[in-house]
Amino acid sequence: MLHWVSDLLVSDGTDWDRDRLIAYFNPADIEAILRIKLPSRRCDDFIAWQKEKNGIFSVRSAYNLALQLRHVGTISSTSVGSVEGE
Repeated sequence: MLHWVSDLLVSDGTDWDRDRLIAYFNPADIEAILRIKLPSRRCDDFIAWQKEKNGIFSVRSAYNLALQLRHVGTISSTSVGSVEGE
């Protein structure tokens, strides 16, 4: 079971663990994940998702954010905290 992004990295945290990605994701998602650049220095993992008004994260809130961003396009000044869950 995955709990942290770091669970998907090689032991020294310098690159994605491709075997773990293959075990958990479909090929299209793996390609997208591999395009995410990793920091040059190691840092602690943390939860960074904005919760819904009731204080709980849900797939629904992530889906709604994805739909909003898809319709709005890429806006560099928009942060996750500024988008309200529906």
